[in-house]
Amino acid sequence: MLNNKLIEITRYIYSVTGNRILISYVCIFLASILEVIGLASMLPLIKLLLSDGNAMFNIGYFEQAFTYLSYVGDKLGLDEKGVLILFIITAFMLKAVFSYFAFGYAANLRAGFILNIRQKIIHNLRGMSYEDYVKKDNGEFINIVNEQSTRAGYCFYLISQFYSNMLISITFLIATFYISYIFGSLMLLTGVLVMYLFRRINQRVLSYSRTMVDNSSNTASLITQFFTSFKYLKVTNNLNKIESLIHRRLEEYSVFQHKTGKAEAFTLSIREPFLIVSLFLISYLYLAYFEGSAESLLISTILIYKSVNSFFIVQRHRQSVLEFSGGVLKVKGVLAESGNMTSDTELSDQAPIRHEDAIVFDNVKFKYKSNENHILKGVSFSIKRNTSVAFIGASGSGKTTIIDLISNLLEPCEGQILYDGQPVKGTCNRWQDRIGYVTQSPYLYDDSIARNITMTFDAQANEAEHGKIIECAKNVHSHDFIMKQNEGYETRVGENGITLSGGQKQRIALAREFYADPSLLIFDEATSALDSETESIVNEYINSLKSKKTIIVIAHRISTIKNVDKIFVLKDGEIVEEGTYMDLTENEGSYLNKLISKQLL
Repeated sequence: MLNNKLIEITRYIYSVTGNRILISYVCIFLASILEVIGLASMLPLIKLLLSDGNAMFNIGYFEQAFTYLSYVGDKLGLDEKGVLILFIITAFMLKAVFSYFAFGYAANLRAGFILNIRQKIIHNLRGMSYEDYVKKDNGEFINIVNEQSTRAGYCFYLISQFYSNMLISITFLIATFYISYIFGSLMLLTGVLVMYLFRRINQRVLSYSRTMVDNSSNTASLITQFFTSFKYLKVTNNLNKIESLIHRRLEEYSVFQHKTGKAEAFTLSIREPFLIVSLFLISYLYLAYFEGSAESLLISTILIYKSVNSFFIVQRHRQSVLEFSGGVLKVKGVLAESGNMTSDTELSDQAPIRHEDAIVFDNVKFKYKSNENHILKGVSFSIKRNTSVAFIGASGSGKTTIIDLISNLLEPCEGQILYDGQPVKGTCNRWQDRIGYVTQSPYLYDDSIARNITMTFDAQANEAEHGKIIECAKNVHSHDFIMKQNEGYETRVGENGITLSGGQKQRIALAREFYADPSLLIFDEATSALDSETESIVNEYINSLKSKKTIIVIAHRISTIKNVDKIFVLKDGEIVEEGTYMDLTENEGSYLNKLISKQLL
């Protein structure tokens, strides 16, 4: 009845919910006992209703229980019928109370289970290193957090139903054994036969589940790519190619859904015929070969019907658990994998880095774990506080890698990076609190302009904050175009600012950094895709912060780098020259001049 996958899923769910799930099972057990008592009490009531004789029947403790009920009835002024009716109603009412509490409590645990795994996934992914992140597929992340966690939650529901119905079936089976061990033995053999017959089907359902999870992740990845690259695909008339691929994935998923549906349909359709045949066969054997009493047969038939029915429900839920087990196992695997990833998380009570001296690279080398060649080959330099520097070089020279190292997204393979004399390692969040970052295509969230500037998505800005937002927008020449929007600062910008132009997005990004007031500002190709007006605004912003902030620039436009305090020129992962723009360009043989002449700058 319990294969390895069921045991593995049970252990994982138990590890999340703890002993609380046992409360639900205790209530189910009590409800089952009350149902057995209520059903068993119907036989003497039927005898009373159909005859004038007494309702006594000789089945173990039922005779003693009925004698006690008759005594209670005399005290209450009720006849035997009244006592039995009151007792049966009370038993089933109490059963309903325990059942409601059991299933309601299980539903609460299920909601908490889904919340727990989603929060853990997000927390673990937030803490993973940038190097681990770039190896992953965003579509798979979205699929895990949304669909697979939901499937895992439904699997929790199914497995709680599986064990609840197993407990109900066992309770009725024990009651049947108590009334007649012969009848109970025949019933047990029937249950074992049911589980054996469905063993092969269950294995297939488990296989289908694994395939469906993999298919779902691949489909989610394709759909994410479909929307993120929609403009390019539309312009180049390539939407139909990805659409056809998505259709194939959806069709494959549909096929496996159909197969698992047929397995469930078989279980549902065969239940009633198997149940009736089993009852007739067992009853015949019981009366013909074991000379059982009619009274025992009647009550046992009721109990065996409930027990066999519960066996089939157990089997159906077992199939469904296996069908949705892929979601649980996928979530479990992702949590284990993300929990073992290199973490950027650190203690929040540590003092922030003040950045009062310099950023120092001391013979820094770097390569990705999956790459044999070094991107940086022993780079050394120093950036003093409140100075401006630029890194330039041909594509692939290592500029972005240096920025990622300065930002503590990556760690050097050799050498060290120091902030005010402190090693970079172990200071990730404290150092990143000091950083502002403006890229070529700044990301905006599907929220209001004001919240994109403040990066606070859970509260409205108060009057003082709103005044600061307007001031920051005016400083980067954003206020006028913002006020022309339908709702001003409360205008939603759409996903990634789709309703705005590139220049407008860049100005909001500048206002965001102005609002955050970091001590280090990084401009990563911030002007390469801008119109001349917005480029002028960005350069004006950079020049206005000289001697007030530490500024690091990566750019291909001379207008952006010519006014910085120092330029570092990179070639094949090494700094080949450094100096001011004037010094480097006056040297006709400088590498910078070669880049300019080849129109690489």
